[in-house]
Amino acid sequence: MWRTSHLPSFVFCFCAISVLGGCAASNSGSALNSAVPTSGGGGTTAGGGGTTPAGGPCVAGSNPTISDGPGLSSSPDAPTTIYVIARGYPTDQEWSPDSIIIFPLTTTGNLGDDVPNWELAGSQVSVDSTGNIYKLTNCDIEVIPPNSPYYISTSRYLPTGSGTKIPTVVEMTASAAGEIFISDGQGIAVFSATATGNADSARYILGNTQPGGGSSTAITPGLIAVDSSDNLYVQNLTDSSIDVFGPTDTGNVVPERIIAGSLTHLTAPVTGSSTPFIQGMATDAAGNLYVLCLCAQADGGTDFGVFEFGPTANGSVAPIRFVTDPRMSAINGQGGVAVDTTGTIYVSASTVSGSGTIFEFPSSASDTAAASNIVTSLYGSSLGGIAVH
Repeated sequence: MWRTSHLPSFVFCFCAISVLGGCAASNSGSALNSAVPTSGGGGTTAGGGGTTPAGGPCVAGSNPTISDGPGLSSSPDAPTTIYVIARGYPTDQEWSPDSIIIFPLTTTGNLGDDVPNWELAGSQVSVDSTGNIYKLTNCDIEVIPPNSPYYISTSRYLPTGSGTKIPTVVEMTASAAGEIFISDGQGIAVFSATATGNADSARYILGNTQPGGGSSTAITPGLIAVDSSDNLYVQNLTDSSIDVFGPTDTGNVVPERIIAGSLTHLTAPVTGSSTPFIQGMATDAAGNLYVLCLCAQADGGTDFGVFEFGPTANGSVAPIRFVTDPRMSAINGQGGVAVDTTGTIYVSASTVSGSGTIFEFPSSASDTAAASNIVTSLYGSSLGGIAVH
């Protein structure tokens, strides 16, 4: 049986605010691709706020790095490294109110603030198939090449904010081939694997939930994920679905698949909520989709864990499996999920006592089972997105 827990309703109000952007500041802006008009207000700029030091504002492309130890190497053939967001733990407040914490997959135990590796300023992180690191700061998206000594090299960057082609960022992720996908809260812009500087997007997906629909049926994107075939998975906040777009889809296009309905278990966790509380999405090499969600059960309880769907999942379809650990909790309203090349699942969340924790599940894990390897008390209680390479 899937684990049932009952959490106070105030938790969900906090989660709905914080899950997409962490410490975010409201920012209205135009569409990411100025050639494609959109309507409505802007979303949130991840990592906004904070104060500007006397040295001046952050400069796009300058790649600030704060190190706590020796550099780590990354291999494209085997997972070796974890990248996780520590919310409210600024490495450099000028660049981001959050940090990207980097450490080996072999790390275990109660670490507190003593992870003996690296910290980068950033509020979101993604890693492509060759180990390039993509990080979102207050003023840009930077790409750091694999095995960069001390993480000081930037191979390319996209400036963000007022006066740029990316005025608003809600979510950011990278494909295996290095394309950058950015949600502005209205649509998804896709930048090529070579785009750098104040470049135009290669395509912009507005999306409709119905054939022939107009702006009234346009998607409202939340979390996003991309599989190895460049299919794009979008959490649609308009109708609580996960909409799937193909690798060449652009403009006001109908999703190729829509994952939604009671059989998915991706339903609102409390009476009065309009959407399920999805904390993270990830895909594996086979195209399976993994959704970290606090969702409703038919008996009125809630499930918090990872729901896996097959590569052709469509409509109201049951997940292939559900994975959780009795110690996992959604109480801090942050978290993420990642899957490595061996099928191992990594979840950044909290324990029931509120400790920021990374749970590791083997590829064979199913239902409620103890995680095989965990890192606990990591930089306080609130962890955001996670990536593995």
